[in-house]
Amino acid sequence: MGADDFYGTVQLEGEPASNETAAEATRAVLTTLAERITGGEAEDLAAELPDEVGDALTNVDPDEAEEFSREEFLNRVEERADVDDPLAAARAVAAALGEHASDAELANVCEQLPGEFDTVLEPGVGIAAGEFYDTIAERGGPESRDEARTATAAVLETLAERLAGGEARDLATYVPGDLDVPLKDAEGDPPGFGVDEFVARVADRAGVDDDAAAEYTRAVTDAVGEAASGAEFEDAMSQLPGEYGTVFRSPDAANGE
Repeated sequence: MGADDFYGTVQLEGEPASNETAAEATRAVLTTLAERITGGEAEDLAAELPDEVGDALTNVDPDEAEEFSREEFLNRVEERADVDDPLAAARAVAAALGEHASDAELANVCEQLPGEFDTVLEPGVGIAAGEFYDTIAERGGPESRDEARTATAAVLETLAERLAGGEARDLATYVPGDLDVPLKDAEGDPPGFGVDEFVARVADRAGVDDDAAAEYTRAVTDAVGEAASGAEFEDAMSQLPGEYGTVFRSPDAANGE
């Protein structure tokens, strides 16, 4: 397969406007990846890709490889490519890598990266804002985009108060646009309040009664569950006791605990 096939996969996954945009996004992501992994690993991955694509991995001086965070990775991608969402671009390129490189080679690359990069280089996850709101409406939440945004803010602000900071920030990477802000800003150890308090806080923030707040919570967390990887969503929900299954999915609740 040639470079155009690779870029075509990126387009299918990330929906950039053109083949040229897909190529730009690919170069940005792979150049940044080459700065984060060892030179030998970058060369090994490049050998399994079309020459035009692999060049982005081999044009980086191996001596310039350094350790930096997921946030810095996305910042560099955004600086290098004209993309609206660097995370979506990285995931689209990851999906193309999954089709064009061997599983063994990709596993070798991932072994050099800390766990926080799982949410960057994991294809097939994430969701556009419009689709996110459509999912909320389908799950019984408000159909108006403005009301859906209010519901989402209320639920995610409350969820950020209930989840540990690291888990909330991991979940934030799957939420579209600036809807992720409450989760990204979560810090420290959360208070262990119950489901009734959770619903009451959502109701207060959204300006609705408790019944509507419970419906909002179910709809929004279902939308988050569809956007996130199964493992990441389960990790987040596993912090919550079984009683939370009355308003959204919880592994404990599913097990009858």
